[in-house]
Amino acid sequence: MKKKKKWKTAILLFLLLFLIICIWAGLYLSEKVRQRHPDVSVNSRERIVYDASEELEEAFANYHDAENTQRAEKVEGYKASQHKVALVFSGMSTPTEMTKILDLLDEYEVKAAFVCDGMTAAEDPDTVMDIVKRGNIVGNYGMGGETHWEELEDEEILTSLAQTQAVMKRITENTPQYMLANATVVDDRILHLAACAGLDKYISATKFINDSSFKDFNEALGFVEKVEGGSIICIKIDGNLDEIEFEPYEVDERPAEDKQPSISENEVSATKPAITETVELLLEALDTTETAVVPLDRLDVEPDMEVERRFEDREDAADYEVPVSAKAGAGYFDDTLFIGDSLTLALSYYPVIEDDVAFCAYKSITPMQFVNNTKIEVSDGEEVAIWDEVCKKNPEKIYILLGTNALASGSNSSFILYYGKLIEMLKEQFPDAVIYIEGIPPVTSKVSTERITLTNGRIRKINVEIAKMATEQGCFYIDLYKALANENNCLPDSIAQEDGIHMNEEGCRQWIAYLLSHTVKDAKGQ
Repeated sequence: MKKKKKWKTAILLFLLLFLIICIWAGLYLSEKVRQRHPDVSVNSRERIVYDASEELEEAFANYHDAENTQRAEKVEGYKASQHKVALVFSGMSTPTEMTKILDLLDEYEVKAAFVCDGMTAAEDPDTVMDIVKRGNIVGNYGMGGETHWEELEDEEILTSLAQTQAVMKRITENTPQYMLANATVVDDRILHLAACAGLDKYISATKFINDSSFKDFNEALGFVEKVEGGSIICIKIDGNLDEIEFEPYEVDERPAEDKQPSISENEVSATKPAITETVELLLEALDTTETAVVPLDRLDVEPDMEVERRFEDREDAADYEVPVSAKAGAGYFDDTLFIGDSLTLALSYYPVIEDDVAFCAYKSITPMQFVNNTKIEVSDGEEVAIWDEVCKKNPEKIYILLGTNALASGSNSSFILYYGKLIEMLKEQFPDAVIYIEGIPPVTSKVSTERITLTNGRIRKINVEIAKMATEQGCFYIDLYKALANENNCLPDSIAQEDGIHMNEEGCRQWIAYLLSHTVKDAKGQ
């Protein structure tokens, strides 16, 4: 009996000691918070509570001043001459996800605006400070990210704004100048209330997306293609799109010729991506289409020289090219295999090659389809597996031109990945053949302007990656872009078909002439 009493006493003493340690730890952490964030207290829910009495008093004094007619300025998208956009993130997520979003912005060298609700910011001041330290703007989203402010009373709106101003000021030591109201039809009343709370600018976003907007890169690319230059894109981190924010868009799946899919079904994710995945897809699509992301205060700068410099070619694919050689004679293309899409197929339609040439060229084809040995229809009811067709040949020289279709509906990284796999397969299948990789030719000025996924700037950029890949794989790069571009870096209308992408007969003649004057000495490349 005495032993039981001793055990009970020991357990009680242990629990008492544990309780004392917990209380001490709580007091210690509270003091650390107070040291880092003056004028705050910590309540039972571990939320930092800021004294907003000063901000509230000033806001309501402005509100009751009959002579005060100030309104916050609306920051709106506009029709820009350059293809540039601004990004605004509304709401906040977990610290981990917010750090991932900020890391992605840094990776793409992008600065954005983050409109944060006061309650979440008070619970996670470190993330708010991280946003500011990385050079981004912090704005006011109301105390709880309230929706449809046009239905709220003046006092409710003003209190929410003033309290959020107090939270942000205590954290960052600066008062936000930008605000955005969640799913709200903004009017002069709201703009006046914003000004009373000390806010100068109201962000009027042009497009809205959230974590359900894209299931893959293709959809992100389709979204970006429809976004006009000068737009403000709002990414709702923690909320659904309201009816007034939702706008359907079409995915541009137009390949160079014929409308066929260029992404396999097993590559499409069946699950909804996290917000970080959505942000990554959006940033990659913006970068792929050479859409500059600029801070809000630079959106209306015309012309913006930083935008021009951002997409200047840092490297030239021609630096990796096979040097000019003496023009090869008749019979050079004997025992040659041309692999490609409809651009290459055009060479077989026109009388531009007199030699006995083999073709494995198909409309709307991509490297991935060769790698996956995709079956395609070549005539009525007849299908062929395209890699099997390649393996039936016995070439000494192989010329490859792929990319126009892949760029029309896929990412640069996916295209290069599958292109590299295709080259590895060809080297294994034909170890003694010399392989020439042709750069993607330019498109006409009209196409480059109207189809953002096929701009000549993007083509020049991906050609650098193609050239590097060719060199690393021991292949030989032919800069077909330089061969066919005019002084404006576009495909001349005189050698283009009506679609502005394919070459006509004269264009094909110039193409072949360039290949014949850029050759290596023998099949070993020596």
